[in-house]
Amino acid sequence: MAASSNFQLTVIIPAYNEARYISGAVNTLSAYLRERFATFEIIVVDDGSRDGTGNVVKNHELQLPIGCAIQVLINEQNSGKGYSIRRGALASQGDVILFMDADLSYDLEGIERINRSIQQGADLAIGSRLVEGAQIQSGVPMVRSLTGRAFNLLVQLLLFKGIPDTQCGIKGFAHKAAQDLFSLQTVRTFGFDVELLYIARLRGYQIEQIPVKLVNYRNESRVSVWRDSWRMFRDVIKVRWQGMRGLYSTKPGKVG
Repeated sequence: MAASSNFQLTVIIPAYNEARYISGAVNTLSAYLRERFATFEIIVVDDGSRDGTGNVVKNHELQLPIGCAIQVLINEQNSGKGYSIRRGALASQGDVILFMDADLSYDLEGIERINRSIQQGADLAIGSRLVEGAQIQSGVPMVRSLTGRAFNLLVQLLLFKGIPDTQCGIKGFAHKAAQDLFSLQTVRTFGFDVELLYIARLRGYQIEQIPVKLVNYRNESRVSVWRDSWRMFRDVIKVRWQGMRGLYSTKPGKVG
């Protein structure tokens, strides 16, 4: 596993068929980071895109300051968001490891708030749309909001309480905690957030919830409310079963 301290911050962006948007996202993100961090790395994980997303990033001319880097990892086939973020996290060399979506849907100021929380002692600092101070733009479909709340109720009933928004797409980890948690992760798909938080609770990590501002809801999101809700329900059951069997307290897991 990679050693920490090569960079102050790693930002992981999982991307699937994002060729139209990825260059703009990398430009916006790098411009923000260079004003606030002396050293950072951006890792784009192309999850088997059919539109050449990874090659767009590789061929994109981006001038980064000395001590900063951009890395592209390409999955041979579409393997899921959880798999992609795990791959990026285990390759990361930042003291703080953060992931966010390619559409940069949350105000980038959340990066600084998450980084500050971890620098002050948190092991995980997770974005939340449901804690005091969070802001959400209008236009998010009601059915998506309702299914999200129903899913969280299921999580609270079967896994853990006290985290009202487990699925917010921006989360940060101290390097050591990230290496531990992602090595134990087994869920490939959208339920991976819940698995990571469940393991973190089991292993006694300090989790801070950070209010975020949703600024860019993209209606063409590839998340299917009905299909992915079923998959996430299945993942919750899987995590519960594996937790009961003690699989998160022994050795690193294999993503399956």
